[in-house]
Amino acid sequence: MELDQYLPVSLEVHLLGGASRGERPTMNLCTPVTNVVMNGKLLEQHCLNSKSKTYRGDQWVSLEVEVKGGKVIRHFVDNEEVMSYEKPQLDPRDAYYE
Repeated sequence: MELDQYLPVSLEVHLLGGASRGERPTMNLCTPVTNVVMNGKLLEQHCLNSKSKTYRGDQWVSLEVEVKGGKVIRHFVDNEEVMSYEKPQLDPRDAYYE
């Protein structure tokens, strides 16, 4: 990471509990300084919601991230796939891209 770089180059899996109202899925993906391909399309947005249900209150939830190199990355919640993507890559729009 560069001295003045705002965020590290990474793929972040966000583990979120439910807010008091509304829907708030868990196992979402944020991609600082990176992009991914999902369903054959390059996605350049910073955060992507999974299709997980909202979990409220105190409860145990089983979470897993399966990474097969740069080929396929899958997120599971309670053994159900809630997100799948591939080809993580540096974002050429970022000032620290090389």
